[in-house]
Amino acid sequence: MTRRERRRSRRAQQRRQEPSPLAFWRRGQPKTAARRQASPPPRPGITFYLPPWLPVVVIAVAVLAIFLGLVLFREAGAVSPRIGDHWHARYEVWVCGVRQPNLPTFPGGVHTHGDGYIHIHPENASEEGRGARLVKFFEYAGRALGTGGALSQDMLQIPGDTHVYRNGDPCGEGPLQGQPGQVQVWVNNEPRADFEDYIPHDGDEVIIIFGPPGAAPTATPGPTPTRAPD
Repeated sequence: MTRRERRRSRRAQQRRQEPSPLAFWRRGQPKTAARRQASPPPRPGITFYLPPWLPVVVIAVAVLAIFLGLVLFREAGAVSPRIGDHWHARYEVWVCGVRQPNLPTFPGGVHTHGDGYIHIHPENASEEGRGARLVKFFEYAGRALGTGGALSQDMLQIPGDTHVYRNGDPCGEGPLQGQPGQVQVWVNNEPRADFEDYIPHDGDEVIIIFGPPGAAPTATPGPTPTRAPD
């Protein structure tokens, strides 16, 4: 074999050894499929679903919040009594059929001058509105007098006194001695079941009672409320 023939033979052999593009592609297919099978599946992305009715709900909630805010603002502006008001309500305290002495003078925006009247002219925001309730009057008096001053549905403690009267306790003295007592409040000759929320108004007549349930005693005619030194 000549040198030229040997070169041709080597070239032909090299061509047979080099894969054609088609053969290379065919050989690569199984590898590619295997790689796909071996590779982990793609992670699912986070998707958000917004229901079509959601904007309507958001708008409705916003409108409701605005409405409630306006109502609360109006009620806050209309709270009574307010700083600058000056009301007087007569009061009496009866225990087991015996009228108790008027509370002595004590200072504050909700106070008394020992004249049998609750003087209500708030001096600060805490004494406005619910801060002027009858139960707060008892609380302010007890604080000023150093003891007592509690009024609730089931208990009465007169400001300045250490004795506590509870519903069901028997009357220890007076014309109703031995009878079980109950805390009651009458306003303008009508029983007031919600007296813990009651705010005395100008001209009201209030009777606080511990005694057997029944008709309240008639309020004793009293003097004109003392206006000085308010």
